Amino acid sequence: MKILPKKAISRLNPYKVCPPPLHGSATPRGTSQCMAKLDANESPYDLPAEIKRRVFNELKRLSFNRYPDPDALKLRTAFSKKVKLPLKWITAGNGSDELILYLTLTFAKRKVLFFSPTFAMYRVIGISCGAKAINIPLKTGFRLPLERILKQKDASIIFISSPNNPTGNCFSKDDILNIIKKTNAMVVLDEAYAEFCKDSFLPYLKRFKNLVILRTFSKAFGLAGMRVGFMISHPYIIREVNKVRLPYNLGLFSQVAGRVALEKSHFLTRSLRTIISERERVFENLCRLNGIYPYPSQANFILFKTCSCSDKLYSYLIKNGVLVRNLNGYGGLKNCLRVTIGTKMENDLFLERLRSYEKKKR
Repeated sequence: MKILPKKAISRLNPYKVCPPPLHGSATPRGTSQCMAKLDANESPYDLPAEIKRRVFNELKRLSFNRYPDPDALKLRTAFSKKVKLPLKWITAGNGSDELILYLTLTFAKRKVLFFSPTFAMYRVIGISCGAKAINIPLKTGFRLPLERILKQKDASIIFISSPNNPTGNCFSKDDILNIIKKTNAMVVLDEAYAEFCKDSFLPYLKRFKNLVILRTFSKAFGLAGMRVGFMISHPYIIREVNKVRLPYNLGLFSQVAGRVALEKSHFLTRSLRTIISERERVFENLCRLNGIYPYPSQANFILFKTCSCSDKLYSYLIKNGVLVRNLNGYGGLKNCLRVTIGTKMENDLFLERLRSYEKKKR
């Protein structure tokens, strides 16, 4: 007898990440080793050596045979100081993805609403939890379709990523406030890239009990390998989510690394300034290339459209050591790619490969 999954699950596709050919490893014929990994919106900068030493020194004093703190108290305390909110307003997760899952498990009684193009996991998690996933296309200029949103009276959760991945733009604050005020749904504002735009809805949390904010350390903080995320909301919502949160959901290493990074966050100012400066430089260079049309970004990546087939450009870049994200056909996008802002050297290599591709086409 064949064991079958739920019908909704059988129609899903796994979330796929293209692993880059690594330096020193065997690569497929015609494929270069990856010299610039610019596909996953990670920070190009690792934690400074002094902070790593602090993390390792603290780990030496801890017992690996014991479970970690189930409430991540020290980590949450450090984060509460950063966001200036009491502990009872915060819970921590294994990346913000896990927290999206918990919110959907707890509160998605009917529909979950999101917009395309946006982060794929809103749809996947919504369907996996048995909710009806409603996808509304963004308007021209990647604006929120406010009128259509407000007509969805029976939505349980509305997911909004701002700055939005993969488009890079922040949505209108007035539009978001209108949604929060005029809907009965929980509004989950995913601020994974907030540090790059210096804009946040944190000041509105105490005004609106239906507002939830998600943060991650996988982007600006450079801790993608640690998987540290936070949910900030009214204590009632935190209490309900904690009922489904798995015990010991955040590992020992992640709790220590996240806390130390918060306590020594002076490193963040310099890396943010550099990434934002490089983002503007890369954008200006993309604007000068024939057949390349970049969209303004307030995140750590740039979405750009090509007048030719993006699949061919994507393959060319991979063969020449540069890995970006091909978004052709994703969420209504056509011939679009997304490039993460890397180091100056990585960005220069990406731009050089683009120029060589354009010359090759002539």
